[in-house]
Amino acid sequence: KPYFQARDFNHQGSVSISQFRSVLDFLNLSRGLKEDEVSTLVTAFRSNKAGYFDKVDYVTFCTNVDQ
Repeated sequence: KPYFQARDFNHQGSVSISQFRSVLDFLNLSRGLKEDEVSTLVTAFRSNKAGYFDKVDYVTFCTNVDQ
C-alpha cells in the first residue's frame, strides 16, 4: 500500500492506470500475468468516485489482496 500512497498526491485512495501498472511491475505482482489479466484488474478496481473514474482504487485492491 505505501507504494500506491506515494503516487496518490491528492490522498483520494486512487492512482492513475499507468501508476497502478507501475506499482504492480515494481512489486513483481504482474509477473506472469497476461496484458488482458492486468486490464481485468484495472477494470475490477476502477474508482467509482465522481471525477476519478479514470483511476484505480488501490485501497480496495490492497484490501482484497490481503484477504
